[in-house]
Amino acid sequence: MAKAKTEDIVKEIFKSKSISEQEINLLKRRLNAGEKVEGLEYMIDDEISLTGDQNAKGKKYLKNVFRTPKGAERKNHPFGYREQEAIDSLKEFYFAGFHNPSFFGKNFQPVYTAVGKDANFDYQLAGGKLEILG
Repeated sequence: MAKAKTEDIVKEIFKSKSISEQEINLLKRRLNAGEKVEGLEYMIDDEISLTGDQNAKGKKYLKNVFRTPKGAERKNHPFGYREQEAIDSLKEFYFAGFHNPSFFGKNFQPVYTAVGKDANFDYQLAGGKLEILG
């Protein structure tokens, strides 16, 4: 099977305004391998939605980091008031691009925007740890 061209994948993402987990992982692998991905920098300006499965997965993950299964707030959660408000009223997630938190080499990680009723925030998962970016 022929390898899909990265530019074609990015064009399809822009056309559909949606990105799947597989597409994110593919772009991440190619970026970390040193491949230049044309058009990727423009995803920050567009609202690229995540698939329904990813939205459900994201909601479950963030709520679990914030609260215990019984609903009590975890003592070691990384969220401020804005993030807490967004998590309590989560509506959807957007793909905001990639961020390289490493000073050495390539270690691009996907950045997501969690959108609540009145607040939102950007975050990434790097090394298994949630980092709030904005």
